[in-house]
Amino acid sequence: MESVLSYFASLACLVIPLRAGKGEYYVLEDNLRTPSGVSCMLEDRKMMMRLFPELFSRQAIAPVEHYPDLLLDNLRSVAPDGDEYPNVVVMTPGQFNSACFEHAFLAQQMGVELVEGNDFFVREDSVSMRTTHGPRQD
Repeated sequence: MESVLSYFASLACLVIPLRAGKGEYYVLEDNLRTPSGVSCMLEDRKMMMRLFPELFSRQAIAPVEHYPDLLLDNLRSVAPDGDEYPNVVVMTPGQFNSACFEHAFLAQQMGVELVEGNDFFVREDSVSMRTTHGPRQD
């Protein structure tokens, strides 16, 4: 049973298993063609650690919870030279996009704004972002 659970834990971001009965599982959804992204992997890891803590205490499983911090650091590192505090946002096509959860989750985890294309406008050769507090330009 342990090898089966480890297998499910390693595929959690690709396959969503559903327990049907004792020792019986169905694949509720597979994302082998279009992965849902790291948000599912991060959330699935949290769930697996809660449900099967013994697997993580006995195995050398690398942590993943620092991924959003690494992503934010990486995005900031590619800012133009001289920009000490670049403004990072996560852009989404909107709530009807199938990856909207991914976008919202990553924005929340990184502590950055979740924006849509309509949130931006150009004024005097500069890009600004509409916010609930008025236009913002960084």
